[in-house]
Order: sequence, then C-alpha cells, then structure tokens
Amino acid sequence: MIQQQVAEAEHQKLLIQKRIQDFDTVIAQAFIDQQQQMTGGALNPDQLQQFPHFVWSLKQNRFQETQRLQAQEQKLSQLRGLLQQALIKKKSLDTLREKDFAKYQKSIEKAEEEFLAEIALTRACRKNPVSSR
Repeated sequence: MIQQQVAEAEHQKLLIQKRIQDFDTVIAQAFIDQQQQMTGGALNPDQLQQFPHFVWSLKQNRFQETQRLQAQEQKLSQLRGLLQQALIKKKSLDTLREKDFAKYQKSIEKAEEEFLAEIALTRACRKNPVSSR
C-alpha cells in the first residue's frame, strides 16, 4: 500500500514538474514574440503596456507550482521513510517466520525419529520375544 502511495506521489511530482516546464516555455515564447513584434515594427501600445503584467502573472503561476513541487517532494520524502520502515518490518517478520519454520521442521524431524525408533524397538521385541516367567 505504501509502495502505491509512493508511486502516486512520484507521478504527481512529475506532473508538477511538467507544468513548471510548460510555464518556462510560455514565458520564453512570450519574450520571443514581444521581441519579434518590436523588431517588426508592429508595436501595439496596449500589448506593450500589458506585457509586464502578463509575464508577472505567468511567473506567479510558476512560483505557485514551484511551491507545490517543494511540498510534493517533502511528502514523497516522508512516504519513502515510511516505505523504508515497512520494508524493515517485513524483512524482520520474514526472518522470524524462517526461524519459526526451522524450529517446526526440527520438531517434526525429532518426532519422526522418535516414532521410527519406537517402531524399530517394537519390531525388535516381536522378533526376539522375551520369555515370560
């Protein structure tokens, strides 16, 4: 269950990173477009005036995504710690099971040896009956 949570958190982290890359691409493209408009002589005063606000808005959104990424990385770190603890517990339980199984096998072998010894003793007594007094 924890492994699934870690996988989901990793997926969310990748989605956030993708959104940040998308914002970087849009911001870079906005500057390129603005530069082309200025060099092409197609200066629109309204666009020129709104450009800083547009870029600021994009940067704010990117900043929020960066904060989400940091929170997701922190969550992922906690989940990895929990996963590590769970794996240690699982390994301990497996070791205990193996030890218990080894004890069980030894007790079965001992019981079988005692049973075979009893059978051998019974046969020996049948072959050589002791005379009654």
